Amino acid sequence: MKLSMEKLLAKIKSPFPKFEIARGKTCLVLIDMQKLAGTEWIVQEAVEKGIPEVDAKEAVAEMNKRIKAVLDRAKSILEACRRKGIDVIHVKIESKTKDCRDVGRLHKLHNFMVPPGSKWAEFFEEVKPKNGEIVLTKTCSGAFTGTDLDKILRNMGVETLILVGFYTDQCVETTARDAADIGYDTILVEDACTTLTQELHDNAIKALKDVYLRTETTESILKEIQKL
Repeated sequence: MKLSMEKLLAKIKSPFPKFEIARGKTCLVLIDMQKLAGTEWIVQEAVEKGIPEVDAKEAVAEMNKRIKAVLDRAKSILEACRRKGIDVIHVKIESKTKDCRDVGRLHKLHNFMVPPGSKWAEFFEEVKPKNGEIVLTKTCSGAFTGTDLDKILRNMGVETLILVGFYTDQCVETTARDAADIGYDTILVEDACTTLTQELHDNAIKALKDVYLRTETTESILKEIQKL
């Protein structure tokens, strides 16, 4: 039987190295866990384009369930990190100007305009930052491109990142690839992130896993954190 490319790659692929999660060396980065990542804006745009609201809400119902599940899992990881003294950084999309003139060209193209103080800039309640936790804002996809995240992490002595958030194939994936390229040991919690469709999420995980990063489930990463 002829060996396919998929089977060949599966045979030669090696799992990503198992690196240590250590207090003072590890940081949980929550990416775009804000109202903009929910389905309300999708329904709003659909209605503006003449789609009946009831139809739009039915179409996003499955995504709503995935978002809720991700928020619950991210909350449990966030609380565990807080208990164990692992640093936490929240990153979100938000402009610095009211008229959004500072927004990157790509986000302008897609109308991702999030002025400061708007409802779309609000964090989901489940993962809302606490006083003293770092909050960074960006107007592009990548947290490293759009903020001084790298400088902050290096100043803090961080070597390992745990990533959760929205959307898997967009801001999460861009941040994850950049993190790996500039030398961070990166863990993506695959069931604590999601995107517009399950298929897009699955494809993003498949592309990243054991190439750019190590993937874990919420259950497995919580077990590691609890050992600290």
